[in-house]
Amino acid sequence: PAAATAAESALRIASAASRTGRVTDARFLRVAGTGRGVAAIHDDPAAGGARLFVLEGRGERFRVKGRAALDADGFRGARWTQEAVDLDSDGYHEVLCTGILARGRADARRYVLYSPRTRQTYTLSVAPGARGGVRRIRWSPNALSRAARPFRAALEHRASMALPSRIL
Repeated sequence: PAAATAAESALRIASAASRTGRVTDARFLRVAGTGRGVAAIHDDPAAGGARLFVLEGRGERFRVKGRAALDADGFRGARWTQEAVDLDSDGYHEVLCTGILARGRADARRYVLYSPRTRQTYTLSVAPGARGGVRRIRWSPNALSRAARPFRAALEHRASMALPSRIL
C-alpha cells in the first residue's frame, strides 16, 4: 500500500514532466543537494526510443536535471527496468537500468548506470552467441576508468547474474 502509493506518486510526477511518449516506470531517489528526486523510464519511439530521465525536487516542483539514452544503435525496442541503488556508498542513489531485447532464443542485454551526482552514464552491452556463449561485450569508454570501478563492478555483477557462465 505505502510502496504502491509512492510508485504512483513518482509516476504522476514523472508523467507531468513528459511532453511526448509515455513514462513506463518511475521511482523516488535520494539525490545530493535537494535530497529527493525521481528516476523515470520514458518510451518515445518518435524521438528515438527509450530514455532515462532524472528529476530533482525543489519545494513542490520537480525539474529534469539529467538524461541518459537507454536504446542505442542496434538495440532498440527493448523491455527496460530500473532500480535505485547506492553503489559508491555516498548515501545517494544511482540508477541501474536493464534492457532485454529478445531475438529468437538469445536475448541481447544492455545495462545503463546513471549517477545523478556526477551526471555520468556508464554502459555495458552483452550479445550472447551460439550455445549460450557470449559473442560480444561492449563497455562505454568511461566505465573503464579507475574512478568508475564501483560502477563497472555493479554492471559486471548484474550481467553475470543474467547469464549462467562467467562472461567478463
